[in-house]
Amino acid sequence: MAENPNAGHRKRLKERFKKSSLEGFHDYEAVELLLTFAIPRRDVKPIAKELIRRFGNIKGLFEATAEELSEVSGIGSSAAVLILLVRQAAEAYIDEACEPRLAIHRPSDAARLLPPLPGGMNGRLLALYLNTKNEVLVIETISEGAAEPGPAISRTVIEAALRHNARSLILARQSAEANRVCETQERRVINELARAGATMEIILHDYIVVANAGTVLSAKKEGWLG
Repeated sequence: MAENPNAGHRKRLKERFKKSSLEGFHDYEAVELLLTFAIPRRDVKPIAKELIRRFGNIKGLFEATAEELSEVSGIGSSAAVLILLVRQAAEAYIDEACEPRLAIHRPSDAARLLPPLPGGMNGRLLALYLNTKNEVLVIETISEGAAEPGPAISRTVIEAALRHNARSLILARQSAEANRVCETQERRVINELARAGATMEIILHDYIVVANAGTVLSAKKEGWLG
């Protein structure tokens, strides 16, 4: 297979970006770098320059429709999809980054954020995934039912933490019982989860039990976690 004659130029563009992001890049060079991921083995500089000429700048490019992009010679379906994907991914990032997040300072803060336990459900285990500022990224239901957490939850909880890029979490069990207590097996499972998370640099801040009477039990305050 013949060597790609443009490989050296593409590599230099990528190295420039890794060293200084887009600082010092012309608009067409940023677009050129982007196109290298969709158009193999071809000099994409002329295509990038034509895109900037036609749409004015990067903003105009990302506001173009798929039909408008496809009118530019050299832009196939893969390149058009990539350009549209970058725009929509950036929009999603900005929406999430600008959305205010609530920080957890005490067990009652976490309890107040939990959705109500549906009628007829005996219990539910949820995880509040947090960022480095202890702000809630997302709340997920781990399991439903009155049974205490089992050994299988560790993998589920940690995999979700990695997926959400969470640095810590709080587990919360909602219980229909008036005065829910934590049994020995339950304590053992939660502490094993805390140790497993620590190996992945994910901190389990607390395990709380919220009874239907509104009482909140905190494993941290009870002294059996961490």
